[in-house]
Amino acid sequence: MFSFGRLLNNNIYRKVVVNMQNVELSGDTYQRFFFSHIRLFGLILLGLCTIPFYPGLNGTFLLDDIANLAGSRAPTGTLGEILHAIFWNDSGLLHRPISNLTFLLNYHWIGSDAYDFKIVNLVLHWLNACILWFLAARLLEIFYPERTTHERQTCGLLIATLWMLHPIQISTVLYVVQRMEELSALFIMLAMLIFLRLIKRPFLPKVRSVLSRSGAVWAVVLLGLFSKENAVLFPCFVLVIFFVSDESYRKLVLRNDCSGIFFALCSWIPIIAGGVIAAFAFSWFMGGYAMREFTLSDRLFTEPFIIFRYLGTILIPNIKHMGLYLDDMPLHRADTALAWFVMLLFLAMPIVALTLRKRAPALSFGILWYVTAHLLESTALPLELAFEHRNYLALFGPIFTVGYYLFKFLSLSKLKGVHFVVIIPITILAASTLVRAHQWSGFALFTEHEADNHPLSPRAQNAAVTLDIASGEVDKVEARAKTVQTLKPDLFWPLSLDINLACGIPDHAVQWGKMLAQIEIRPNDLTILGMLHYDTNAILESNCQNRNIDPVRFDAFLSDVAHIFESKKMQDSLERIIVLRSYIARHQNRPDAVRQLLNDAARANPQGIVALHDLSYFELNTGRIDAAATAIEDLSYRVRTWTPINSYQVDELRGFLDQARSEKTVNEKKTHRDN
Repeated sequence: MFSFGRLLNNNIYRKVVVNMQNVELSGDTYQRFFFSHIRLFGLILLGLCTIPFYPGLNGTFLLDDIANLAGSRAPTGTLGEILHAIFWNDSGLLHRPISNLTFLLNYHWIGSDAYDFKIVNLVLHWLNACILWFLAARLLEIFYPERTTHERQTCGLLIATLWMLHPIQISTVLYVVQRMEELSALFIMLAMLIFLRLIKRPFLPKVRSVLSRSGAVWAVVLLGLFSKENAVLFPCFVLVIFFVSDESYRKLVLRNDCSGIFFALCSWIPIIAGGVIAAFAFSWFMGGYAMREFTLSDRLFTEPFIIFRYLGTILIPNIKHMGLYLDDMPLHRADTALAWFVMLLFLAMPIVALTLRKRAPALSFGILWYVTAHLLESTALPLELAFEHRNYLALFGPIFTVGYYLFKFLSLSKLKGVHFVVIIPITILAASTLVRAHQWSGFALFTEHEADNHPLSPRAQNAAVTLDIASGEVDKVEARAKTVQTLKPDLFWPLSLDINLACGIPDHAVQWGKMLAQIEIRPNDLTILGMLHYDTNAILESNCQNRNIDPVRFDAFLSDVAHIFESKKMQDSLERIIVLRSYIARHQNRPDAVRQLLNDAARANPQGIVALHDLSYFELNTGRIDAAATAIEDLSYRVRTWTPINSYQVDELRGFLDQARSEKTVNEKKTHRDN
């Protein structure tokens, strides 16, 4: 019989023990394998997070998409046309050339359908999530240096996943023109990663070293600025990180003069410079309120309500509270106690965050980042009150806080299988995003949900009118139009809906007098020219026979509008209204009237180019080569004084002029031979 001692010395037993040890260590082996390949797993996971967005890729262009994409095509590919496509956009102060360039490349290399643009937006969203993951891990190293590398990587991946899947991101990813927002966020995060990396490196006691590092950071920030201007908030984000970090990191940042100068050039110096520029530009941007239905005071007291509403939607992602059309936000003025209370509550947020920075860095960072991200678009600038895409980068703050404390709870809990709890929020966000993406998959479906979820939104109800007209529901159309006019009684565009409706609804009344009164009160309203241009085309294309809306009656109305702009000395608006009248004259086959109106429009606005551009084409098309040459030369002079980017228009017209002259010469020679 074998004794126990002999069994211990048996080779077979030793092999069994070794195998058992290997089995016991297999869990650690798998864990090590996961952490050694975490970047690969993370990229795959974030790639899977794109799936809920796919239904919405089949949706249409929306709201400002067409207006912002129309000039970015450069169909013939000439240099002047390409430059115009890149720099033409007036959406921002810097014309957003990087964004326009991507639209141009999208059009020529990928496709011109909405799907082709949206798929690029989705790829950019995935790329941003990857960058945000690395940024989150780097910030966790700064705020919680006691955490291991594996913990920071895993927590950062969780934060990036929650950020990417949140349904509020639909309004950025599937709204084509908001690629501008995505690109700006991308370059802000890249610049931040570069800054955090460079600040750790040893500094040579040379000015060249400081300037080269600062130049590297600001080169990337400039790319963000040329994508969308809110990249100007980058130095504010740098300060947020500095204020939340612990004492050891602050000492690292300010360890010597060179590192201190580098930090200053990336944070408080550009902030001070920006403040000085803003002070000088105050009267300029205050002029923007002339075209809004609210004042600066109204906006300042309304935005805190909107910011808290955004935050509620982020923390409780109810898709019924989300939407592209958020113009149902009520105005709040300084004459109510509630407005002051909410304003003080908003101002208290950064103060509370700074007091919590040592005890709860993740919470402090989340609040400060969120507030900072809204400093530009949700404060004093005369922009529209609310849009969800303004939360694209701001979302990082609340999600960082939620993600960190969720990870902390899971890592500290000793309950078996508790780690699977993380599947719950991810599943909820993915399902919500999938449902919302489906709602964005077609114009009719999108419009119905927007109208149902935002019954007090004039834009949502106005969009629903289009569906009602297509379905022939006249009663519903008139009811919605009246709803919009009731919601916005002091604006021009709801009243102008009657012009369009009158073409399809016999004897529908048009409130001509009210519209003129609104133009008289608010001549700077941005919607006036746009709506009148749209209505002009609608009337001329539909051959409307309604006695309330025939072209002659509409031309008389435009003449009255022109008198208002002339009395207000608004030369640009006057030129454009007279040009609209020339469209009607052209439709009525009155060439002499067209020529006279376009010349009048050109004289009305000595710096304008619209009328001369149309006049040049009109003269060419009617065979008046000498008159066309004169108009082109006048246009050439104005283009040089207005903007060099539009010189391609003159080059194109001169090409047509040369072609017309050549054809005329050929015809004259042929006629001479025949005679």
